[in-house]
Amino acid sequence: RSAVSSFSGLLQWMTTMSGKGGQSERLLVLDTVEAYVMQVACGWPAKLSAEEVESLTDVVSAYRRTVDAVFAEAAHTPHERVQRASHEVIVVWVVCCLLHQEAVRQHPLLGEYGHPLRYEDLKVVVSDDTRASKAVLAVGAYLRRYEKDASETPFSGRVGAEMATAEFGRKYAEQCGRMKVQWKLEQQLAKDRKDKHWAEVCKKKKQAATLRQEIKTQEETVSDFETRISDIEGQMAFMRQGCSRAFEYNSLDAYKRHKNSLKSIRGKLRDAESTLSNLEYRLRETVKPPPPVLNPLPRSANLALPVLFNIMMPSDLAVYAKYCFLAQSLLVLRQGGAQPASPYNVTCTWSAHYNTYRGKSSVYAYDSDSVQLFPYQLSVPTKVGPANVDYIANDTECVWHPEFSTRIAHSSGMNPFLLRPDFASLHFTPELGRKPLSWAVSFPKDATEVETSTRGNMVYSQLQHCPRNFEKRAFLVFGALRSHPLGQMRKVMDAVHERLLPLDDA
Repeated sequence: RSAVSSFSGLLQWMTTMSGKGGQSERLLVLDTVEAYVMQVACGWPAKLSAEEVESLTDVVSAYRRTVDAVFAEAAHTPHERVQRASHEVIVVWVVCCLLHQEAVRQHPLLGEYGHPLRYEDLKVVVSDDTRASKAVLAVGAYLRRYEKDASETPFSGRVGAEMATAEFGRKYAEQCGRMKVQWKLEQQLAKDRKDKHWAEVCKKKKQAATLRQEIKTQEETVSDFETRISDIEGQMAFMRQGCSRAFEYNSLDAYKRHKNSLKSIRGKLRDAESTLSNLEYRLRETVKPPPPVLNPLPRSANLALPVLFNIMMPSDLAVYAKYCFLAQSLLVLRQGGAQPASPYNVTCTWSAHYNTYRGKSSVYAYDSDSVQLFPYQLSVPTKVGPANVDYIANDTECVWHPEFSTRIAHSSGMNPFLLRPDFASLHFTPELGRKPLSWAVSFPKDATEVETSTRGNMVYSQLQHCPRNFEKRAFLVFGALRSHPLGQMRKVMDAVHERLLPLDDA
């Protein structure tokens, strides 16, 4: 096993080992990484350098790829599989705590909030390695320092923590000089968009007034032509009445002049009507308001600052948030279990919405491939304000801001923080060689479970599966060993002392 003294050194050693693709080399890599991480957890460093923090996440990524390869290529007994998955959980949880420690050091505000992980969840891990047990205790001691109510725990998907990330982001943005400068710039850009829209509305109002005057004048012109045509047609009708045949009035010079004049005026009338129609069309188009102002950020600072925090989140906080969800998901992910689905249907993230409507902002938001903040129940309108500029009374009637609160979700659509404890324990309980007896080693329910535990009575319903080498009393003792957690050790001692269990046949 290679001697390493830092995460950067460990990463370098893992890189050299990656060229050796054998199963034994992979197992060596896993054992070395697990041993070093557990050793670090037991010593718990007060500080990591920037280089170490960067190497830390690279080590975990390479380690998890190796775990994937080991599980894919080698057959494991149920106990070996559970223990390997348990070690992976321990490694990622230790790393998550180290990332939190460094994030707190860089951003002291984070230290005022709780940690999303709950040390009680580690009760499911299985290991016969003393170092693993010590690492679990070290993680538990660290997490207890940041144990707070869900409403004070950012980057968590637990029930009650829906607004915690937004609240943390708001306070962070209020203290961050870079974000405060960007907020002032966003406010100015919003004002510029509003002023530009209002200037266009005022311009359209003036154009509409001018067009209405031109239409009035043109309508008078059309009316004048229609009157002249009516007069000429009357005179021509009078001439026709004085003649018995058409050739008689068609040969009259006056009738010819009226006929030519009528033709000319009718042409002018058509032109005038065309001009009037064009003016009316221009008026209809002119009174249509310009497109409404759709802003990328809410108007109020309380709602807008969490969005800016999401857009400009420091990379170390983004990595920490990612590992919070990853660590929680490993309580079931590696064992092939399905994670609970998120209660939210995320149709648009804040980053995507901001990029769509940011306009001249120099900031471009990038969506994370893991944790995402999104506007809860976002609905972007297609129409804002009156449909006619004549009815727009002020500069805010056609301006829209996304006044929606912020929620947190994972890009996968899953929420591992909604995982039931008994479901996680089920996946970390190795099956016995005799499958009919596997129920006997399942972890008992605790007081946090919604459903009432039936674990204490299970043995009586399984008497028909009692093996031949078990006496009835021995079977009842065996089946009740893990029921009622506080009495487990006493029951084990009694069973061993009374020699009730057929341990020779284990």
